[in-house]
Amino acid sequence: MRTSLPCIVIFALLGACAPAFAQETSPTSTSTARGAEVKLIRGLKATSLLRTASAEDRVVALERIRALKDTTSYAQIWRELRPLGLDTNEAFFDALLQGGSEGRVFLTTIAIEDDDPLKRMEARNRLPKDAPSDVVQVVSDHLNATKESWVNRAAMVASATNAAQLIPQLIDAQSAEGTTTGSGGNGCWIVFGRQTSYIAGLVPVAGDNSGAFQPIPGIIYEGSLLQITDAVVLIYRTEVYTALVTLAQSSTGATTLANLGNNKALWHDWYRDEYPTLVARYGAERAKLEQASSVRELPDS
Repeated sequence: MRTSLPCIVIFALLGACAPAFAQETSPTSTSTARGAEVKLIRGLKATSLLRTASAEDRVVALERIRALKDTTSYAQIWRELRPLGLDTNEAFFDALLQGGSEGRVFLTTIAIEDDDPLKRMEARNRLPKDAPSDVVQVVSDHLNATKESWVNRAAMVASATNAAQLIPQLIDAQSAEGTTTGSGGNGCWIVFGRQTSYIAGLVPVAGDNSGAFQPIPGIIYEGSLLQITDAVVLIYRTEVYTALVTLAQSSTGATTLANLGNNKALWHDWYRDEYPTLVARYGAERAKLEQASSVRELPDS
């Protein structure tokens, strides 16, 4: 009896401590804290963001949107705010810029994936002009996307944020090709030739004290017939090409890139052999110009 008593006491103490530990790590309390700003937005939609609300109330509501800080609720908040006016979208974009890396990543995603061109433009214009690594990673992932529109929009974001490190990837993204093998059926027919008509036969026609022949026309084909059973589709992405040229020119100062066209091999050779020298020279020239502009003339004594 004496040896079993300590074990019973220890078990009772552990049982008493267990509920307290479970309460501290309760997922319900965490999710409630995370959803507080979502509830705030829904409350604003029902009051201050209504069309009948006063201008002063709407200004206050926009300031509260700019003060949002819950990075875990960005997706839910955007679903609530997206259908509203552009001023609410812009206020949310301002909040994203204050949300650190998570905010920049979500803002970049909107600038690429959203279907509204105006919302994409406003989001893109708010991104840093010198893209940090998190923005570059999002753009890089979308340049490899299977959705053509995302690839083109990602190239535009790369150009707008001066992401020169993505030039090699933009070179490869200029065009996309794929082969359709099918099941061996006929894809199309192409005929090069001409048709010649002739009388292939006659049909006698008899009448009262009369007779005639009705001709049966025939056609002779002369030329070549091309049967296509397989095809290779090559997609040229003009938006990606334009972004590539713009980004290459802005980082090197070069103006003779049009001769490279969409030739990926020529672009890669240029990036390997000429790009480092051009970047260094252009950087030195800009440094001299900035130094010269900072010099102030001394007044005559």
